[in-house]
Amino acid sequence: MTKDSRTRYSEAGHSIATYQFPLKENTAQPVPFAPNNARPLTLEDDRLSCTVRGYNFAITFSKMSGKPTSWQVNGESLLTREPKINFFKPMIDNHKQEYEGLWQPNHLQIMQEHLRDFAVEQSDGEVLIISRTVIAPPVFDFGMRCTYIWRIAADGQVNVALSGERYGDYPHIIPCIGFTMGINGEYDQVAYYGRGPGENYADSQQANIIDIWRSTVDAMFENYPLPQNNGNRQHVRWTALTNRHGNGLLVVPQRPINFSAWHYTQENIHASQHCNELQRSG
Repeated sequence: MTKDSRTRYSEAGHSIATYQFPLKENTAQPVPFAPNNARPLTLEDDRLSCTVRGYNFAITFSKMSGKPTSWQVNGESLLTREPKINFFKPMIDNHKQEYEGLWQPNHLQIMQEHLRDFAVEQSDGEVLIISRTVIAPPVFDFGMRCTYIWRIAADGQVNVALSGERYGDYPHIIPCIGFTMGINGEYDQVAYYGRGPGENYADSQQANIIDIWRSTVDAMFENYPLPQNNGNRQHVRWTALTNRHGNGLLVVPQRPINFSAWHYTQENIHASQHCNELQRSG
């Protein structure tokens, strides 16, 4: 809804209200995970790591952690920190009670992950990397048994499936279930298909419409007086982080997700009391 005429506070065409509704149910089919005319993959295996190589990329997995430690595409490095499942996020003001009463006493902010099993399978056109881990807080006898299944196709597509089974006695709410990874800081151009342009959550999503939005990692960060979890985007169908030449990483989830992109680690954000304590990473 827009105004037709100019007023003292707005120009003609000023938007007063916006509402979205689906015209029809989404019938798009997922992109098949199948290489087309790609060169065969090669697998290099040694005692501490294994590397999958394709035409213009190479991914190295650590046999100590079960995760990728290096991802090179066209000679450019994508990763700065290993991708991993995540059950904690920087505390926000509204969760102070839960943090002090549940999460901090149970050490959820310092959970550690350890590899239990690592396997590699190679077949026509793809390599599977399967790692099983346990993530748990120190001292306490509860946590999560997790399975990562990485599928690397000959054309460079990488698919990761995560699953987990909890164990032990912890019946309370947890901060989040997520996936974090460190990306080369040069990939600071953001595009995504989801709610925007501003940060949005379950209680503010109607103020942000679903569209294709473009921004930067700096612009997506909200500088609250006390650093905390911020910059979330909801209902994201895909997102891309690229450099100024258009090279980078495209993420396409199986169903809409929440995502945020920061120049800082979540550990740094959580530990900081003031904005000047934030340290850029990557």
